[in-house]
Amino acid sequence: AAVRVIANRISGQPVMLARPAQALAKGGKPGGSKARPRLVDKRRAPLLVRQHAGQLEPLDTHPALDLIHRPNPYMNESALKTLTVQSLLIAGVSYWWVPDGKAEQGLWFLSPDWVQPVNDDGELFVSYKITVRGTGEAVEVPASEVVRIHAPDLFEPYVGCWSALQAVAAAVVTDEHIQ
Repeated sequence: AAVRVIANRISGQPVMLARPAQALAKGGKPGGSKARPRLVDKRRAPLLVRQHAGQLEPLDTHPALDLIHRPNPYMNESALKTLTVQSLLIAGVSYWWVPDGKAEQGLWFLSPDWVQPVNDDGELFVSYKITVRGTGEAVEVPASEVVRIHAPDLFEPYVGCWSALQAVAAAVVTDEHIQ
């Protein structure tokens, strides 16, 4: 019940995208360019740096915002954000899939127990095997089509995931053994 309350509260928050304000000074166009950026690019992780006021220009339009607002025919923005937060709280990881890397195919939430990362020759997350519960059929998709959102684990920061529920469960088990 607590997970649902937290997820519902967080999913009500707006999603905002911005770009560095210097882009305008260099001749960029307000509101973003007409060039259609790739939605998922495994070769370059997004740069997450704390920016100070005035250093970012909010974007009103962007293909990623459009996808989040209307992910697919079966899900709305609120459901996507709620499931994503629930997944992070319970499993420590959440996955979104953009088939063929094209916005026209939609944005699909994937339950973490459906997804198995595939590593190859020392490279992490080369692809993902997706097995929808009840089908028994696995489909392997390139990493460029999957967005992996995770809460890093202190002891396995790149491949491990930390979840609040797992941390609480460990404390409960310890308490039970003490009593």
